[in-house]
Amino acid sequence: MTPARLDPDHVSRRWLGKDTRDLPETEAAVVRSAADRRPVSEDVNETFDDHQTFGERLADRVAAFGGSWPFIIAFGLFLALWDGYKPASAEGGVRPLSLHLPEPGAVHAGGGAGAGHHDEPEPPGRT
Repeated sequence: MTPARLDPDHVSRRWLGKDTRDLPETEAAVVRSAADRRPVSEDVNETFDDHQTFGERLADRVAAFGGSWPFIIAFGLFLALWDGYKPASAEGGVRPLSLHLPEPGAVHAGGGAGAGHHDEPEPPGRT
């Protein structure tokens, strides 16, 4: 059931103590919208979407898909399959997965491999 339409002059007198014709145009428009039970504001998302270019809309869709769980899982499975499918070596065995992790000795308490300049002397006071 639709609510009954209110009289804008009645609303204006009750809320603001003035007739609609005595209000500035913007206030009168707000009172008329309230009397008609229509929203006064506009949907900023709809307005924003109307002004986007094709490239911006496409970039938003690609970014939304690229950050989704289905894409992350599918890409992980693709990488696992790609890495797992290796041609047999000359000895007839299958190469192990190449996870590209650093060797245990390459990471130590001062940074990773190549973190410092090894040809320069250490500053005084460091051991």
